[in-house]
Amino acid sequence: MFRRFLQFSVRACLVALCLCAATDSPGVAAPPEWPQFRGANSAGVVADEQPLPVEFGPSLNCLWKTPLSIGHSSPCIWGDWIFLTAFDPADNKLETLCVNRLDGQIAWRRTAPAEKIEPSHELGNPAASTAAVDADRVYVYFGSYGLLCYDHTGNEQWKVPMKTPQTRFGTATSPVLVDARLVLNYQGGYVVAIDAKTGDEVWKNPKLPFAPDYALPVARKAGDVTELIIQGNGGMSAVDWRDGSLRWQVPGFAMMPIGTPVLGEDLLFAVSFHPIGKSEDRIPLTWAELLAKYDEDGDKKLSEKELPEKLALVSRGDPEGRGDMTFKQMMFMLDRNNDKKIDALEWTGVEMFTAQINNAVMAFRPGDDGKIAKKDMVWKAERGLPESPSPLYYRGNLYLVKNGGVLSCFEAATGKLHYQKRLDAAGSYYASPVAGDGKIYTSSMDGIVVVVEAGDELRIVARNNLEERLMATPAIVDGKLYIRTAGHLYAFGK
Repeated sequence: MFRRFLQFSVRACLVALCLCAATDSPGVAAPPEWPQFRGANSAGVVADEQPLPVEFGPSLNCLWKTPLSIGHSSPCIWGDWIFLTAFDPADNKLETLCVNRLDGQIAWRRTAPAEKIEPSHELGNPAASTAAVDADRVYVYFGSYGLLCYDHTGNEQWKVPMKTPQTRFGTATSPVLVDARLVLNYQGGYVVAIDAKTGDEVWKNPKLPFAPDYALPVARKAGDVTELIIQGNGGMSAVDWRDGSLRWQVPGFAMMPIGTPVLGEDLLFAVSFHPIGKSEDRIPLTWAELLAKYDEDGDKKLSEKELPEKLALVSRGDPEGRGDMTFKQMMFMLDRNNDKKIDALEWTGVEMFTAQINNAVMAFRPGDDGKIAKKDMVWKAERGLPESPSPLYYRGNLYLVKNGGVLSCFEAATGKLHYQKRLDAAGSYYASPVAGDGKIYTSSMDGIVVVVEAGDELRIVARNNLEERLMATPAIVDGKLYIRTAGHLYAFGK
């Protein structure tokens, strides 16, 4: 009996050694990976085209379901490990989590040494930044602390404390990996490159023409230069990966960009959008209508007391008004003379200001020198624009999903509109669309994941209800879909 056990053990060890050696051999498949927000270069497209689940839910094609603390960070994956960030409000602590991709068990968790947790929007939380991962390490960013690096077993490798950015709605940008450098858009300030192995600063550019915000850096090869494209407040620019020096800039964008640009067809696609500007989300109200409804004392002004608590200036598509921009929330912008009232002149000023906001999706083709200028815009469209979800380039088309559940599909090369239709999944949209296996996955805040067949016509394959709030962008690897809801991480597949 012992001899048989010994023989089995020896064989098992030999097999394990062979497998370890094989992983370093040419021709062996690389581990499945979705290394950062929306996968490689934040494009939202899975590299392989394995069959993906169509119909799924808490009790349908669910491989496992793991309870999690709150967080809007998306899953990032390397091999058998899923990495996320989370916030435990009971203990007031920020955590990095490692989850076993095979069974959903939490392998380890580490607490960030944040002394004070930053405030966030009513729909946000302080664990909104998605991690980045490579073959050796995982990298996380918390606005309340800075950057932290662990190996895959949870041992801390380095940390870089940073001052909490001054944001209106809380930190939500994420680090990205570009050729062994970790790149971070520090909101409202600078872009910085960190040596991924040591944590040492390689370079920092605090003089960008347009300060970075929520949108992530996107890497693009331009001749013999790798550049980082940064959509910031009021414009877009690019810096050289080697030293952070400015390469080009394009003005005329909206403030506070959220969606990250994408590449395709030798074009760069970027959404310029602020909800206060001209859009379908802006509620059409005239000054005369407002006075007729709410000017109770007849002084031709609107005081804070006269304005209803939930009166929306901008709707984000939620039937209950969650996330709407109300008049009372926007008083800092509306009431220019700080007398706690809005008058006709102030309202006219707001209308003039918002009319100047360039709300559009734009496609740019680099010039012969590889750089991009304003004149290089190939096409633009001004309807169906998302506030939060990033655009998706997939199989020759560009897709946008906006609040209210409207999906737009453009021919990427020309801007020809194929369709702009409702998904019959209303509500707000914060998660970005992802694609693979000829399918596009859109996710509403109400937890409805609509599966659409990629193509020039809208073909809805399935609507799946996860029965929980959904803000995080899904991840796709190995023929499986990983979705984080308000309270759980799901793995769907067959």
